[in-house]
Amino acid sequence: MQSMLVGTQEFQSRIKRTDLCKAINYRLKSEDIAYIFDHADVDAILVDAEFQQLLDGFRKEHPNVPLLIDTDTEISQGSFAGPYDNAVLEGLEYDKETGAKGWDGLETLAPDEDMVMALAYTSGTTARPKGVEYTHRGAYMATMGNVIESGLNHHKGRCRYLWTLPMFHAMGRNCCNN
Repeated sequence: MQSMLVGTQEFQSRIKRTDLCKAINYRLKSEDIAYIFDHADVDAILVDAEFQQLLDGFRKEHPNVPLLIDTDTEISQGSFAGPYDNAVLEGLEYDKETGAKGWDGLETLAPDEDMVMALAYTSGTTARPKGVEYTHRGAYMATMGNVIESGLNHHKGRCRYLWTLPMFHAMGRNCCNN
């Protein structure tokens, strides 16, 4: 997935729901992308319409895995809305039907800090891509290390740090995302 607003929102909401996230390097060959998604045993894929063709090989072997395609339009309802927008609307409707708890109804702390929150993959330059588990504790410790190393302390003023790595690189994680 490309670092895009939709991807960042989805990534953050999955962490809040304690789901497992997998951001994939869209520069990989489609065979490697298929291998990663197969290895990760994905339940659904969020993809920008621009990169949908990279999933053709995976879709042949896994036709029942739903694709949530972001069509990059401002239309969020009706026949011109994309699959991602429709999934968001479906989720909002489900929330209304179950008491409209919104974010307040979500468990925001992981039941176990060593629980895996994301699965990152190497680029596979020397062999097949390898999966790396990223835990809640690991993300917290990396964040605190970055805060200390960069001097982003609250008593020194506002944080002025811009994270520029793509989501698939180190899961795009840093102090601004945690």
